[in-house]
Amino acid sequence: MKIYSYVDTLAISYFFGSEDVGIYAVAYKLTYAFQFLPLAFVAALYPAFSDLVQRGDSELSRIFRQAMFYMMFLATPIVFGIWAVAEPLIAISVGSEFSASAPILSTLVFVLLFIFLDFPIGSLLNAADRQTLKTTLMGLTMVINVIANFILIPRMGALGAAIAANISFAFLFFSGLIFVPQFVKISWKRFFWKLLRIFLAGLLMGLLIRFASGTLTLFFTIPLGVFTYLVLLVVFGTLDRQDVCKLYAKFASHH
Repeated sequence: MKIYSYVDTLAISYFFGSEDVGIYAVAYKLTYAFQFLPLAFVAALYPAFSDLVQRGDSELSRIFRQAMFYMMFLATPIVFGIWAVAEPLIAISVGSEFSASAPILSTLVFVLLFIFLDFPIGSLLNAADRQTLKTTLMGLTMVINVIANFILIPRMGALGAAIAANISFAFLFFSGLIFVPQFVKISWKRFFWKLLRIFLAGLLMGLLIRFASGTLTLFFTIPLGVFTYLVLLVVFGTLDRQDVCKLYAKFASHH
């Protein structure tokens, strides 16, 4: 993790200099600031996984599906929302002089989809006493990230580092997902169709916000995006009354 955290910055500094490092750092911090959400979620999820794995309980599959649903539900509006308002967000948060960070942020923010979805997978593997496997996958991810950075950064600058991050975290997610069927039984077609509908709702929300941001401020576009996202989930049949009640109960329990 230390190597992964610094290799992109070091490579940008080596090939381009400190100014490009500063531009990349803005996008980096705005993106990874959201990691506390899955971390808080998994802190509660891991003990349940550990107990159910030990008991061989069939409830494990249902909880895993719910965990992936909640992670996708949370990550999607964040990703597409930031993608849609990257330029005004950069201007408001750090100043228009860092406008070059906007396209980097618009690309880098998609790593959150893979990061959020990987947390339940990592938690499941650790709970199933497969820590060595998880650590090996993380090591391979680090190698892929280093190689991708040194290939892409000389050609594309800081944007190359953002693409490298997406490539490496996509590998971490999909490589971990391969081992999930060893512990849970899932109808994969139904599972991915549900995640895809969430993704489409987020994409349409993002396109609407991007169009509206030309005339509306962030104060109006963010509530508009949240409302649109929830309505689309209901229209697509992804979010029903039971899901709304569960989400509200979870939100209320933390306040």
